[in-house]
Amino acid sequence: LALARGSSAVHLVCAGTDGHVTLEDVLTAGAILDAAACDEDAPNDVLDTDAFSARDQFRQLMNGQRDDLTDRIARTFRTSLGGANLVALGMDADIKAAAGIDSLPVMPRLEPRKNQLIIYPNG
Repeated sequence: LALARGSSAVHLVCAGTDGHVTLEDVLTAGAILDAAACDEDAPNDVLDTDAFSARDQFRQLMNGQRDDLTDRIARTFRTSLGGANLVALGMDADIKAAAGIDSLPVMPRLEPRKNQLIIYPNG
């Protein structure tokens, strides 16, 4: 999935599960793209086809509501390939944690010059 803004490009790479595209990866990428405020009418934003699809799938799940979004995401994750694997391993609590949006007060960012992830306040 790719987003280009002006001369900067952002690539989101979904790992999948056992060589298959997984819904939890697609929805997570869609949430990132939605948060980046990508708008198909914005002249400087360019999304590839997969990025449009991921963003639209997330927006469809969101359905304009945020009240029980974490629960809806968790239910959806549980039905996905990776989520079903976690449930089978008894790690259902991890799904609920992964479904939380903006649930942490910090955000890691890669500092390429230092080859490190640095923790910054979220926001």
